[in-house]
Amino acid sequence: MTYDLHLETADGVRIEPHDAEHISALYDHCEARLAAEASVKKIHLHLGDRRLHTIVRRDGPRGG
Repeated sequence: MTYDLHLETADGVRIEPHDAEHISALYDHCEARLAAEASVKKIHLHLGDRRLHTIVRRDGPRGG
């Protein structure tokens, strides 16, 4: 299945298609992209016109 990744940066949104058999593999790919590309702040996973999930960069320690 082909999903669209909407990579959100300070300069705008870049859309890239990505083929994945399972959504879990796609999620792992997105986590790796966030780790590798500091300019990407959020990745929105789309299937067609529907947004399925948003993965947000979490810099620094979690909790409060």
